[in-house]
Amino acid sequence: MVQKVLNIGNNANDGTGDDLRSAMTKVDANFTELFTDVNLLTANFQAGSQLTIIGNEIASNASNADIILDPNGTGNVLACAVQIHDNEISSYRSNENLLIQANGTGTLELIGGDDIWMTATDDIKISPNDNIILAPLTGSGDVYAFLLNGTKMIWEGHSTGEWEIMHTATGVNGYLQTGTAVLPILNEKLWTMNVNGHSTTANITSFGKSGTLEFYAGENWTTTAWGSEFKITTTVAGAVVPADRFIIDINGNTTITGNTAITGTLTTSQLDVNHVRIKDHSITTNASNANLDISAHGTGYVSLSGLKYPSADGTANQLLKTDGAGNLSWVTVATITLTESAATDGTTTIASSTATNVDTFAHATYRSGKYIVQIVDVANTKYEIHEILVLHDGTTAFFTDTLVKSTSGSTLATFTTDISGSDCRLRATGGTADSLVYKFYRNLIEA
Repeated sequence: MVQKVLNIGNNANDGTGDDLRSAMTKVDANFTELFTDVNLLTANFQAGSQLTIIGNEIASNASNADIILDPNGTGNVLACAVQIHDNEISSYRSNENLLIQANGTGTLELIGGDDIWMTATDDIKISPNDNIILAPLTGSGDVYAFLLNGTKMIWEGHSTGEWEIMHTATGVNGYLQTGTAVLPILNEKLWTMNVNGHSTTANITSFGKSGTLEFYAGENWTTTAWGSEFKITTTVAGAVVPADRFIIDINGNTTITGNTAITGTLTTSQLDVNHVRIKDHSITTNASNANLDISAHGTGYVSLSGLKYPSADGTANQLLKTDGAGNLSWVTVATITLTESAATDGTTTIASSTATNVDTFAHATYRSGKYIVQIVDVANTKYEIHEILVLHDGTTAFFTDTLVKSTSGSTLATFTTDISGSDCRLRATGGTADSLVYKFYRNLIEA
């Protein structure tokens, strides 16, 4: 009902205001409405026994009692821009955010009897000014991130209560204690796996009972050499310092050291194993002045282009022989035995125009012989060849000389034979003072 307003006129007793009856009628009506509203408020809220309304504060004055705001039917409880309907709290103004904020240093907590779900049609963003802390209430709890394909990433909870999101030499803790999440630097050890025999049935043959398998970071975070190196390093049994076993560098080159077994087809532009390099169609050794050894096992053969080489060396002066089917073997080649003659060769340089020995032989052993003598005059670029037959009777020597010259003019040398002591001599007299080189082949016949 609208309030009844009294007309008090313009001036006192000027006759322009309400008469006494009309004024009191309005006063009576206003008091009736006031008492009706107060009785209604008292009946519904029981303000006298349950609620206290002082200023802008509504409080329950009954011990441990709730304050219930309950709309009728499908109605909502509206407070500013916030709407409360059943068990939902939402913003009822179009396209406005809903903010839930604690005061000062207070904490905002969401506590559920079981799981707590946050569902959005787009991203869920968490942007604090300090740390993001994921802390299960039990030390063995894990943190999972489920992907759209149903798989999940796991931050493992250790028994000590520390979580590791990346394994390094010192460990990377996700939250508790003093752990710090950092990226590894080049050649920093990512993690180590110790291979230990824990029982008599352990079958550990690759690294030994105290072997170590170590993985190192290959990223150079301070330069543009992304993925500079991936390396697997192992410590063999009885050793202390780890050694590189398998390395892939930024250019894709692969280095393998130690005993390596490869099953299947190996395709690579270059393979360096210890000091041996396999590239394109060549196999070479890259160690200074080192041999390249190719060996078969046991009684096996080394086969090159279909020729099978024996696995062991032969004896001195033996030669390789083929059987026509690609099988090579060592054989001894019989030498030619001369029983009535002797063949040899020799050379001498003579710079003299006097008779000088070219060759001698024991006349008591050999009766005759044949010489083929080549003469070279280097200074004048002249050449000669002589075929000389020699015979003696123990006192006098006889010979014949057949000559072939490369130039016309005088002969480079003339030959003579004689008996001197126990020797039969073949002698030459140069036709010039320049040095002449004599090379000869002889075959002597015994006396």
